[in-house]
Amino acid sequence: ARFAEGRSGWGVRWDTLGRPERMPDCLAGLSETKLPWLLIAGLRTAEDARSATEPGRALAARVLLEAASPSDARTWATLPCDGLVVKANEAGGGVGPTSAFLLLQDLRGGLERPFWIQGAWGPATAAAAHLAGAEGIVLCEELWLARESPLSDEERRRMALLDGSETVCLGTGPAQVRLFAQADRSALTELQREIDSGAAWPETLHRRWLQRPEDGG
Repeated sequence: ARFAEGRSGWGVRWDTLGRPERMPDCLAGLSETKLPWLLIAGLRTAEDARSATEPGRALAARVLLEAASPSDARTWATLPCDGLVVKANEAGGGVGPTSAFLLLQDLRGGLERPFWIQGAWGPATAAAAHLAGAEGIVLCEELWLARESPLSDEERRRMALLDGSETVCLGTGPAQVRLFAQADRSALTELQREIDSGAAWPETLHRRWLQRPEDGG
């Protein structure tokens, strides 16, 4: 709110990480007024989405829910939210198994709410996403290349050379996570081996990478 300087076109993306203690009601009291926008991510089940929507509406004027599969998008769209952000497999973080263009084909005309799509998009393809039914596209890591980015010219130059092959997608089915893996893929290979052996997912990822520093993470 301080950085927005009174403008209303801003919001907060809150990732629940699929954990009940991180549902949006934990944000109550952090802002004296309603947020203009609240995007709620990390929802794994229909019950999660329903449980998150009501406290979200108490916190924000407009609430968006993030979905990572066509089936979740259709379910989330029946809830009293203001729209959806649908994450394709090419996006970073929690994603589903479907590519951006296949998602658009699957969802076109089939949602009760407006939706924005996040994935493999740029200036040449944004218009195609809109023509296919999306309200627009969502940019994330690409914004580090903007003039307003805090990165140095050299850091932006190196980032501009990335083409996606530096990432790896872990997990199976609708619960996948795309991670940057240019520095050390051995740890990710080990994690995928754990997943393949039947280890709980994505709790395995939480245990390995989201430990508190004082716990040795």
